Amino acid sequence: MTLHAYWDKLFNSELQFEQYIDYVECDDESWRPAVHQRISEASCIVLHLSPKGDEFPRLSVPKTPISIRSMDAFSDQFDEYYNTPLTHPSSGSGLLYEVAFLDRLKRMRRTLLICENTELDHIQEVIRAAHGAGMDVFDLKGSELHPHAPRLTALDNQLVALSEAHGIVVYSQEELRGLRKSRLTKRWKSRFTTKLRSSLLKVLLSATDTDSVGHSTRRHAIPLGKSPEPRRLPPDDELKVIQFTNVEDLLVIPYGKFVEVQLGDVYRALSADARSRGCPYCHAALDDIFFFSRELASTGTATTEIRGKCQRCGRQSLVENGTLVDV
Repeated sequence: MTLHAYWDKLFNSELQFEQYIDYVECDDESWRPAVHQRISEASCIVLHLSPKGDEFPRLSVPKTPISIRSMDAFSDQFDEYYNTPLTHPSSGSGLLYEVAFLDRLKRMRRTLLICENTELDHIQEVIRAAHGAGMDVFDLKGSELHPHAPRLTALDNQLVALSEAHGIVVYSQEELRGLRKSRLTKRWKSRFTTKLRSSLLKVLLSATDTDSVGHSTRRHAIPLGKSPEPRRLPPDDELKVIQFTNVEDLLVIPYGKFVEVQLGDVYRALSADARSRGCPYCHAALDDIFFFSRELASTGTATTEIRGKCQRCGRQSLVENGTLVDV
């Protein structure tokens, strides 16, 4: 059922869809640039975070301990740990990409998070876990290392940015039923609608002259597309050459200066076993990894070691002696 059809079913002819909703139709190729543009122009962004299914997936910590008694056991059990599947993303990939875009465009302070009251604990739990993204955390118990945190996807790691959001407004199922029953045509109030109105006003009234200038500047510097020329790009505004991949297609962009390395060059540098194994952390395929080099020759090609930033788990790896190793 389309959004328009659902609106008509909910409100009949009492409220016209076109009067209240500026709906932007996009396809798989155009939605990311469109979202960037809308985010950069918005005075306030309302993000409704909900599970893809009936409930958020459970965050599970790997159970297998790692023995430190011998190097052989240590190595084998670490391999087993890295074979543990990543947790299932908390919501749809499109929504979690949009969280990354909000952070990338520095719009979190103009963002309101909306969620159901019973789901807030899970969201806060993911945010806490995501603060340790890029690290493997263990508890030492005797001669064993016990995993301390879930293995999050790079998608869920984006939720850490929500800790910088302007505010959180929660609702209950009872309030939703009341809203549906009132069909927004009566003066039906709840704690949710009162708090949402107050929070929206705070965001809209918090804009300053400096913010307006910065906002206008960001409109002309939206990080999109690919280019053989160095550009100052997120997350740190350093010069980067991203020439084979659209910037908006990347979930995780490495820090520092670098030049993107073509996937074909990586294939030639790796053994057949390394190509089939993929990311050493999560075994994502090579085409799910963004490859780059820190230095450039005068021709604009990579001259030093090749590194990879996995778009599935967010971890960094290094091409070394025909293999892809964790760093």
